[in-house]
Amino acid sequence: LLMTLLRSALIRHPRSFAFAGSLLLSLLVVLQNDIINGDGIIYVNVAKAYLAGGVGDAFRVFNWPFYGILIGITHQLTLIDLEYSAHLLDAVLVASACAAFVAVYLELYPGTQHAWLAALLLLALPIVNEYRDFVIRDFGFWAFVLGALYFFRRFDRRRSLLDATLWQVALCLAIAFRIEGVAFALAPGIYYAFLCESDAKKRIRLAFQSSYLLISLAILAAVAGLVFSSSPGGVDLQILQRWISYASPLQIVSAINDNAEQLMLQLEYLSSSSDAAFVLVAGLLSLVAYKLALNAAPLFLLIAAYGSRKRWVAPSSSRRIIWVFLVLSVATIAALVMSRFFISSRYTVIATLLISLLTFGYVEAGLKRLAAGGKVAWQFVFWLLVASMLADSTISLGAGKTAIRDGSSYALERFDRNMDWLCNEPRLAFYTEGRCKVIDRDKLLAVLQRFNSLNEDTLLLLWISRKDTELTQLLQQSTDFTLVDSRKNRRNDMFAAYQSRPKAH
Repeated sequence: LLMTLLRSALIRHPRSFAFAGSLLLSLLVVLQNDIINGDGIIYVNVAKAYLAGGVGDAFRVFNWPFYGILIGITHQLTLIDLEYSAHLLDAVLVASACAAFVAVYLELYPGTQHAWLAALLLLALPIVNEYRDFVIRDFGFWAFVLGALYFFRRFDRRRSLLDATLWQVALCLAIAFRIEGVAFALAPGIYYAFLCESDAKKRIRLAFQSSYLLISLAILAAVAGLVFSSSPGGVDLQILQRWISYASPLQIVSAINDNAEQLMLQLEYLSSSSDAAFVLVAGLLSLVAYKLALNAAPLFLLIAAYGSRKRWVAPSSSRRIIWVFLVLSVATIAALVMSRFFISSRYTVIATLLISLLTFGYVEAGLKRLAAGGKVAWQFVFWLLVASMLADSTISLGAGKTAIRDGSSYALERFDRNMDWLCNEPRLAFYTEGRCKVIDRDKLLAVLQRFNSLNEDTLLLLWISRKDTELTQLLQQSTDFTLVDSRKNRRNDMFAAYQSRPKAH
């Protein structure tokens, strides 16, 4: 009976299944979590500032504070600790992203009875699961970009003003999480200019109808930006300016030319800066392609490549919309990597999810063919690989950093708060409630070598990597500090508390 009910729920309510399944996975991953990630500290501090002084104070801590404010509101509603309020909010946001993904899948493949398959594959996708224990604003960005895509597809199908409004509202909320969402505002123009099968007059009307709110807000934002930028004490739009500079063609060309000159000096076989620029651009684009292919799961990509060759899935207008969003997403990734010469896997998640919307359709078609052909062994192998992906991305066997949290709690209970507290890790400062002042490595080494420049009562709270032999040797040789507490993880990384010894007079 239980299996029958579960099967019925999977088939009839795939979005609810994706939402509930995601919540359970988030709970599993967070329970294995030890400490907050570095970026998460910023967002919790934004929440603290919002609770203490409102939106203005939140802006002063971080210039894109919407996510941090939501953490503060979650804390007000639940009365739980800010860090766990952030995890609760994230669990709901990533679950919403999973439900929105399945909703888009149903729009993409109308009439399918196997949307539950897309839900299962998404829940097993490593790139999503790897971030479930992070405190990051990306979860809200994923949820609302997928929500915007869903309503945009519905607008294209039904031509409803309500759907047009909802897609634009969803996109605005996505932008409130991450400024990169602005790129998707170009989707209606691109789609209706080049890919929509209607007469020119109708395409212009549809493009405007699906963008009226975004156009109005862009005009208002431009006016407000001029007012705030000229008034003293106005809101600092540094993040907006920085992102625009990342996406600026002039900035990208300048960065490539500067780095091409350096590359030409390092590689003697390059005969000109134009050759170096070509090698650099090709390498960066290859890096983007590699990251996307890796994160979209090579197994699914191989099935999709074979299925595409065999024409398992018929072309449709909804697939063209996915491609527009995917191109815009990849363009933002390429712009960032060519400006910063660095890419984090988390910046590729939206593009990965859009690719998955396309590949999962081929996976579904392939599994149908295996079932029709009675090839049970191949089905078993496929689901075994999916299960291994899920287990590998949700079960942590690595060495954690709970010693940072535990050591910080011990320090707060044990040591005099009138002492000078110094630490080398922002999370030590976070878990000592800001009591500990973070110093960089050079300052720490200088403290150990020239202690006489400090006050007599000093406490060092340190996170020491097992590979940091230089710091370990200095601490062992120091005659100015005494080790009063230490805690190691399974890899022998260590939290250590050192108290200064009384100076001889």
